[in-house]
Amino acid sequence: MSRREKTSYVVVRQLEQDDKRITRQSISAQESGARLRISATTRLEISVQQATEPEARSLREDRRNRAVATCMPLRLIRPRPRSVPLDSSERLSAWGLDAVGARNSTVSGKGVVVAILDTGINRAHEAFRRFDAGSLQERDFTGEGNGDWHGHGTHCAATIFGGPIDGVRIGVAPGVSQVLIGKVIGKHSKSSTEALVKAMEWAVAEGAHVISMSLSVNPIAMAKALIAQRLPGDVAWSQALKAYRENTRLFDTLCSLLSSNPYVGRETLFISASGNSSRRDSDADHVVAAELPASSQHMIAVGAVDAGRRVAAFSNSDPLLVAPGVDVLSAGKNSGLRCMSGTSMAVPHVAGCAALWIEKFCGESAVRRHPQWLQQVKSALINSAVPLPDAHPDDVGVGLVQAPA
Repeated sequence: MSRREKTSYVVVRQLEQDDKRITRQSISAQESGARLRISATTRLEISVQQATEPEARSLREDRRNRAVATCMPLRLIRPRPRSVPLDSSERLSAWGLDAVGARNSTVSGKGVVVAILDTGINRAHEAFRRFDAGSLQERDFTGEGNGDWHGHGTHCAATIFGGPIDGVRIGVAPGVSQVLIGKVIGKHSKSSTEALVKAMEWAVAEGAHVISMSLSVNPIAMAKALIAQRLPGDVAWSQALKAYRENTRLFDTLCSLLSSNPYVGRETLFISASGNSSRRDSDADHVVAAELPASSQHMIAVGAVDAGRRVAAFSNSDPLLVAPGVDVLSAGKNSGLRCMSGTSMAVPHVAGCAALWIEKFCGESAVRRHPQWLQQVKSALINSAVPLPDAHPDDVGVGLVQAPA
């Protein structure tokens, strides 16, 4: 990729109060060749601009731009196969609900708005039968339309707020009644950080208190694409790592702007999977650090443990919390139940517990009138976590997430 060749950059700009373009609630437009989203709610302008490297430098020097980063590929943190095949004759139970104490909680997540940014959702699944068009809002950021091509997003969503299936409880916070589903990873489209950044802003603008993300930014795919363009390997990796550093700053800045946005008047908690790239089963030292966006500031990074509270072999290091992520029972792609494993499955346990803590502190009807709960909930998640002294602290953070009593 030549320095004179144009590439895509995500540009985040905070607008002034009197900017004439924020007279409507939300604007999506094509302006000067830029893919643009302007939100009157968050006062942010998020655009994707084609620029050469010198032009990108000029964008960064513009003080109105809070972040400028090369668009990078998004990767679904793919679930691992079940350790033991699911036998239809066995007694099914979502063991993670017991591990985090959700069954004994006196709250259910009422009044809390939860967003899932993933592969979409199968809204016809029986786990979501209580939701209507007004309480389950979908938004496609891939160009492929709504729905879930994989089943990953459906499984994660049901772990947070799904209703019982055939008498089996699967949802950590089954009282959540307002959800936002952002489809950011498509089957055929090349998903990128553009989709994720715009979806994060959209979810905050629509009132999300908790945003759950089981995905990662993929520098490997970017490096391979550059090598395919006949760049030398070291040059390709240098450019991919530079883009990765830019995106670290992008997510740091965006989460800071969105988590306590003064124009929104409420706070938002961001939760993301640390990743499934470690290989402890082959060598205890084959451990990979948390990936973006989990590794950015203001993000709660989540690792995975099994039913014995052992760190999952695949779970990346440096999480803040761990949660059930091995043989997690939740909604299947089309109907019924399905077991999946991964840090992707751990994230919705933390998101569900966060929803329970928010209701605990704010009350069912007071959540929207109680804008400053973020630090209180973060502290509760950290202080209530069960320590895992047999595990390395770099692998489990402060411990196993817990729901409020």
